[in-house]
Amino acid sequence: MRCAILEVMLRRSLPVVAGVVVAAGCGGPKPAARVSRAPVAVDAGVAAAPVDAAPEQPLGIDWAHAKYATDEDALALWAKMGLRGDNFEDRVGMIPESPPALREAMAKALLRQGNFACPTSPPPACVDADLDAQLAEDEMHEVAADATLDDPCMRRVIALWALDELDDDVLGTELAPDLIALAALPPPEHELNRAALYRIHDPTMALQAIAAAKAAHNDEVADDNLGGMDVTTLAHAAIDLHVDGAVLQIGADEATLPVFEAAVVDPLLRRDTRVAAVRELSMFLQDVFDPGSPVYKRGVAAIERARDGADCVTAGVAAGELTTLGAKPPKSAKLRSEADVLRWLCVELAGAPGERDVAPGVADRWQKAFAPGGVVLEQTFEDPYRKHELSDENPDVPDADGDGWPDLPPEELDPDGNGDPSTWTEVVRMRAAELPGSDAWSELVRAIESCDATSAGAAGAECAVPAAHVRFRFVWGKGRGGQPVIKTIVRTETYADC
Repeated sequence: MRCAILEVMLRRSLPVVAGVVVAAGCGGPKPAARVSRAPVAVDAGVAAAPVDAAPEQPLGIDWAHAKYATDEDALALWAKMGLRGDNFEDRVGMIPESPPALREAMAKALLRQGNFACPTSPPPACVDADLDAQLAEDEMHEVAADATLDDPCMRRVIALWALDELDDDVLGTELAPDLIALAALPPPEHELNRAALYRIHDPTMALQAIAAAKAAHNDEVADDNLGGMDVTTLAHAAIDLHVDGAVLQIGADEATLPVFEAAVVDPLLRRDTRVAAVRELSMFLQDVFDPGSPVYKRGVAAIERARDGADCVTAGVAAGELTTLGAKPPKSAKLRSEADVLRWLCVELAGAPGERDVAPGVADRWQKAFAPGGVVLEQTFEDPYRKHELSDENPDVPDADGDGWPDLPPEELDPDGNGDPSTWTEVVRMRAAELPGSDAWSELVRAIESCDATSAGAAGAECAVPAAHVRFRFVWGKGRGGQPVIKTIVRTETYADC
C-alpha cells in the first residue's frame, strides 16, 4: 500500500482502462481488481487500537494513538497533515498502512466530504480551427504549489487514492451515494468518474451512476461504462436514460424495436446516434420479407416520424432510407418561408448519396432553393495577421509612412480598395449547380446542417460552421410563384486578433 500514491499520480497521466493501475517501482503490476474485504467496523467515539510499532512522525502526528473512529476524527487528521500542492503526493504516502482501518477511515471521510469538481479554464480565444477539437475544450486547472486540502483539484487526485483504499463492498453500500456523486462530475473530468464507475457492480446502482454522468453532459463516460449489461438493461438505458452508447450497442430486431422507435426521434440523443438508429432500423426492415407484417409497418412508421422530425439531418437520412425501402414519398409541400427553404435544403443535402456531395439528378431538385438567375458568393476575409505576413513576405520593402504596412503597390496591399488591407472581399457569380465545386461548399453544408432553420431566414441571422471561424448569411429574394430563394451567400472568415 505504500505505492498507492505513486499509482494515483500515474493515473493523472494515464487513462484508467478496465481498472488496471500501473505501479512504478513497487515490485510489479497490481492485479486488475481488488480482492474485496469486509468493511472494518469502528465504534463511534472510540480511539483506534494503537499501532504495534510507532512509525516515524515526520508530519508531527502520533499515528500510534491517532483517533479515527468518526469522520470528524479522520478529517481532523487530514487537516493536521499540512497538505499543499507541492507536497501532498509524498505526505499521503506517509499515512501508515497499519492498522488498515486507519486508511479506510480517512479514505471514507474524504470521499463523503466531497468537493472534487476541479475548476476549468476556458479554451484560448485563438485556437486554430484545424487543431484537434480536444484542444478547444475547457481544461482543468493544474494543482497549484500553494493549494491546500480545500482545493478541489488537489482533492480529486487524493480521491483516486481513497477509492483504491476501499473494498467494493464498502463502496457499494456505505459510500454508494458518494460514488454516484463522483460519476456526476461534469467534463472535462473523465478519470475520477470512470474510476468510480469501475468500482460499481450492482446493476441498479450502475444505471443510477450512468444516468448521473449523462445528466452532467459527460456522455463519453456514460457511453463507455455499459459493459456487461444485458439487452433489457441496455434498452432501459437507451429509452429512459437517453444514453447514446446503449442505443449503439443494441442491434435492431423484433424484440428491440421499441428502442429504435424511440431513438430515431429522441431529441436527448446526439444527432449521429439518431442517424445510426435510422440506418440500423432500415437494415433490419430490409431483411423482413413481408412488408405487410406488423413489425415491418411499425418500423417504417418510426422512420417516417424521423423524416418528419425536427432535426433536418436525421430527416434527410430517413427520407433516403424510406426510398430504399420503397415507401411512397409524401406530397411536396410548398416552401412559403425562408425557414421552409433552409429546412428543405438541409433534408435534401443530408439524404444525398456520398454524404456531403450532391449526386447528378439530385442537383436539379435542390436548385429550386436558389435564384434562377444564379447565386452571388460574397466572401469576406478578416485576417489580423496579414500585416505580419506581408512584412515577412516582403522584408526588403520599406515602411516609409510608418503605418506598419510595407509600401507595396495598392493592388497587392489592398486588392479590393476598401482601405483596410487586413480585410478583403471576393465576389463571384455562379450557377447553383456550380456551388458543389466551390471551395466554400463543404462549409456551407455544415452551416446549413447546424443552423436553426426557424430563425436563419431572419434579416441579419447567420449560420456558423461548427469548430471553425466561418459563418454564413443569406440574402433572400422571390422566385417562381413567390417562393423565397437565396440570391446571395455571404461567407465571412475571421480570426481573433491575438
